Amino acid sequence: MHLRDLCGCLGRRSHSSSVAPLATSQYSTLCDRCKALELDDVTIGGFASSSEDGQKYLKLDEDDRYKDIEIDYYRHDIYPALLNIRKSASEGCDFCALLRDSILSPEFKAALVKDEVDISAAFYISIKLNYRWRADNLPDNYECKRGLASLEARLTIEYEERIDCSYTFRFAIESTPLLHSNGRNSDSSLTTQGLCEKWLRLRLNRTGYVLSKERVAWLKGEVDRFTEEYNPPPQPSFIPTRLIQVDCDVARLVQKDDILESRVGPVRYAALSYCWGNKEEALSQYKTTKSTLVARLSGFEAHKMSEVLCDAIQTARALSLPYIWVDALCIIQDDIEDWERESIQMGRIYENAHVTFFTLSSNSCTQGFLERQPPRLRIPFRSKINPPVEGAYGVRLQRIDSNWSVGTVTVDSYIEKDLELSNWGTRGWTYQEQALSKACIWFGTSRIHFLCPEWSFTEGDATQSRALPHFQLDHINIPDQNADSLCWSWYANIVEQFTERLFTNPTDCFPALSGLAQNFHKTLGGEYLAGIWTADLHKGLWFSCVKHPTSSFPVLLEQLMRPEVYVAPTWSWASRQGVTYHSRNPIHRIDLYLHFYMKNIRKAYRKIESDMKLMGFDQFGRLKSGSLRVTSRTYDLQISPNRVRKPQYFEDGELVVDSENRTIVRCECDWAGSLTDVGNHVVLLLLGHTPDDLLLPSTEASEPGDDDEIPENRLAYGLLIYNAPKSENFYRIGIFLSRSKDGYGTALFRGCEEREIVLI
Repeated sequence: MHLRDLCGCLGRRSHSSSVAPLATSQYSTLCDRCKALELDDVTIGGFASSSEDGQKYLKLDEDDRYKDIEIDYYRHDIYPALLNIRKSASEGCDFCALLRDSILSPEFKAALVKDEVDISAAFYISIKLNYRWRADNLPDNYECKRGLASLEARLTIEYEERIDCSYTFRFAIESTPLLHSNGRNSDSSLTTQGLCEKWLRLRLNRTGYVLSKERVAWLKGEVDRFTEEYNPPPQPSFIPTRLIQVDCDVARLVQKDDILESRVGPVRYAALSYCWGNKEEALSQYKTTKSTLVARLSGFEAHKMSEVLCDAIQTARALSLPYIWVDALCIIQDDIEDWERESIQMGRIYENAHVTFFTLSSNSCTQGFLERQPPRLRIPFRSKINPPVEGAYGVRLQRIDSNWSVGTVTVDSYIEKDLELSNWGTRGWTYQEQALSKACIWFGTSRIHFLCPEWSFTEGDATQSRALPHFQLDHINIPDQNADSLCWSWYANIVEQFTERLFTNPTDCFPALSGLAQNFHKTLGGEYLAGIWTADLHKGLWFSCVKHPTSSFPVLLEQLMRPEVYVAPTWSWASRQGVTYHSRNPIHRIDLYLHFYMKNIRKAYRKIESDMKLMGFDQFGRLKSGSLRVTSRTYDLQISPNRVRKPQYFEDGELVVDSENRTIVRCECDWAGSLTDVGNHVVLLLLGHTPDDLLLPSTEASEPGDDDEIPENRLAYGLLIYNAPKSENFYRIGIFLSRSKDGYGTALFRGCEEREIVLI
């Protein structure tokens, strides 16, 4: 039986190994202006070079360095009408159509809103194009050292009579086979395109159905090799509450008790990590509810199953796995108690899976991941230096960068590009699923990748890599770590990455991290307070929102007072988006998680008492409310516009100075405005202190006790807090530090009385 018939019993659509042919031509249609995209290897200064095996390829200089190749293209238009681009697209130019759709995409609209551009008003835009050659940081011995890497469209906004913002639309360039009119690849077209691919050193993308016999054999081999060589400690007693049985004619849900009765040996199952999609797609997804549980145990209705589920079952069958776990079906979705129980053991489900499928190329449950789509654009190429080389290269939108990230050069491996292109890599639940899985198969836009804690391997590469573009729990040997190192891993690795992720339901934040928290708790112990460990509360509370500040203080205050849904108290990182514990410049803002002086940091509060109310019975799960009663010194800082300064040398935050122009404190607000937005004063809550010379380790041997006075000549740090209206409670609104070498530091708090502050 052919592999793609393995799921025939599901009644799903038949797959085709070919890509649908273009209507009139193998190449995209370009208007006169866009014909400038057609690359001339003589004009750009290229010459032929040869590899050790005699294969000819194009170089632009002897050292084969990175280079921007300018394109003779400049265009003016008006956003959002795009009159010129729309006209050209309507007349048949495929690149203008791609550019139009990219500029009008929700992603670009979101970028404009984030940069506070008024999208309700029209404004002029200008566009320039360039190619990027050798735009990667790959090691010299990497097998596929690429040449023509990407196309960039630099869009500049002329807004309110000034040039305000610029954006770069990055289009990935890849090899794409030419097709005959029947949509199939001929031997001659593959040979010709192969020469083009090698000459320009293009990223390879083979379109069509991905579960070929060769790929399945390779994946089976990698999974078996991992199982034999890595050999993680088995937990043969663990079986999920429910699994989907696929080694039968009709896939069906099975209960744990039924599996135990019939099993012989360990239960091998796959797990699925995927995006549900928007609310409409999630609601329409084939799932298990109280009313459908009996029917799901009898068998699945093939015509109702989602595309991603059908592909997951095909993949499990191809790899000879009898079961697969999919959350939408293995959790009773409208049963709160069942959802709570299953979310608690979610970590164990992924930890004990024989292999996990990650659907990077699918954006929702309605999209499958086994059909690799061709690029939208095919630009023709014929070499003038090496005439036998003729073919095309594909172009597809990769990402949109705002002006401050334009020009960054990132690692350009297939595996990282597929992660970068995916919606999967932005979703909250998928972070833990990846971190806890052992053997992983990523189904990317261009390639399939096998990853495990020890190595990664990409389809078609000759050698494996030890560079893994993601965090896995097994990268940390938790039992061998001390509390300081574990807390560093939690905040600086996990929290910083996790808070960049997005949730359809924001209240899923803590449940989506519960499995990882359980693993850390085994060693750290203590309490888990809204994502912060009591083992180092004086450091865990001190995070920065400088990467993603709220737009203004009134907006922040409204969010703190009346959140749309309650997720976490204001002192928790979970109440913010994209926090950081690292400092971009630790000379100006201390980094509490630099190993060099981490042990020299002392807490300055006398005590902290917590009052946490859980939504369910998962101690690492959803919260109803949470507060901290902190007994510590506070300082009422007077502020006025003439005393608040912007720091020099690209430092973050603001300085508050005294009458002699000495810096009293350095502040980072949780919003994008000024400290003066608060009014004429703000309260400083002291959390801790550390040696002021951050480049020299302290010789202090012990931590001061609760009854000790705060020592002088140390750097002080803590929270900016704001009295909640009509309440005695406080909100966290930022962070501060004060240096003794500026004449302040811990001395600022020496005459201050201790207060009892309730943070909510």
